[in-house]
Amino acid sequence: MRPGTRPSIDLAYVETAGRTISVRPDERVAATLGNNFTAETGLLAGLYAPVSGQLSITIDDDGDISGSVELVGYGGAGFGEIRYQAEISGHRA
Repeated sequence: MRPGTRPSIDLAYVETAGRTISVRPDERVAATLGNNFTAETGLLAGLYAPVSGQLSITIDDDGDISGSVELVGYGGAGFGEIRYQAEISGHRA
């Protein structure tokens, strides 16, 4: 890649709006498993590549953190599709 240029494919798209950061997976690289997660524990847990969804995090003036994760992952013919959802909360140290 030439200096000063941007890649045409990335692992994720990141956007900011005010105090909120949103991250969406780039589904075009799902087959590389560059981003991945498991839905179970153990050696036989399947790897899922996120193909849609997003992570959003907001930090307010007091340092309180809130957000959510909503992803759809695809694990191939052996594992199919799965949804992952979580809520995030805390306080910035």
